[in-house]
Amino acid sequence: MKKIQSLFLPVAVASILASGIACADNVFVVNNGGNTVTLISNNVVDPVPFIDTNLNSPTGIAIFDNNYYVSNNGVDGAGYIAEFNSSGHFITDYSTSEDGPRGLAFDSAGNLYVVNQTSGNVVEIPTGGPPAPESVLVKVAPGANDVVIHDGTFYLTDGVVSTISGGVATPFASAGLSSPNGIAFDDVGINAGNFFVVNHGTSSVLEFNDITGAPVGTHPFITDLNPSDQPKTIAIDSAGNFYVTDNGDNTVTEYDPTGTMVLNTFNASGDFDGPCFVLTEPALTVPEPSTYALLIAGLGLLFFMGRRKTATV
Repeated sequence: MKKIQSLFLPVAVASILASGIACADNVFVVNNGGNTVTLISNNVVDPVPFIDTNLNSPTGIAIFDNNYYVSNNGVDGAGYIAEFNSSGHFITDYSTSEDGPRGLAFDSAGNLYVVNQTSGNVVEIPTGGPPAPESVLVKVAPGANDVVIHDGTFYLTDGVVSTISGGVATPFASAGLSSPNGIAFDDVGINAGNFFVVNHGTSSVLEFNDITGAPVGTHPFITDLNPSDQPKTIAIDSAGNFYVTDNGDNTVTEYDPTGTMVLNTFNASGDFDGPCFVLTEPALTVPEPSTYALLIAGLGLLFFMGRRKTATV
């Protein structure tokens, strides 16, 4: 007598569970004027702020190890980074000597890098935060805005797009840039391998090659912004869609991966106030309604096959 375990059942159930799964990114919007962080989930703006405590003129946001970090300009030059857990509850403050913290980025080891718009410093806060001392990674001209880390390389918007290596900032991309603000890399969409910069000076979004720094295409990637708009930052979700914040009319606009079609414009009812930064994060996978029917059928199959999963040879 020998038991033969059926391989069909676990494979079938796994297939059923995987079918019909839908996943939409969460979008977090930092509201400088309202001292809040707003959540957009499933294309709906949550009327209850995700974060509305321990913020003072917030300007940037990043996530690491399921916690959120928000840079704050504070008052009287007292800039700081506030840490919150995955539910938006306050954990602690990361004090910094910089009085104009803005863009934030984490490396793979959990070191936090903060762009200071006032001094032009990019400051490193070691893993674990306080009381570990901060250090200046690089100093550039005042007016720096955002920093991202892509494949181990630092990219900084500081009048142009510069790379940072060995404590030195080297201009990498500059064609057509005028007061660049936010920067984002596309790793998943039809534009994978390129990066995008919000060009505040021309109210547009420009696309560049991440290997050469050369502009992609002959025209700006997103051009339907009004001349009076004040675009600030950009984020890309897991489907390759783009989110651009606009301080001019307090909106966040979602574009398709081509940059030519507006999918959503958020803030028609005044949910934002001076949106500065935007962050996308894949949400938990949630079964579509049709998946529940398949799951019930799968459970019935489980009961039936469970009685027959052994055979005699």
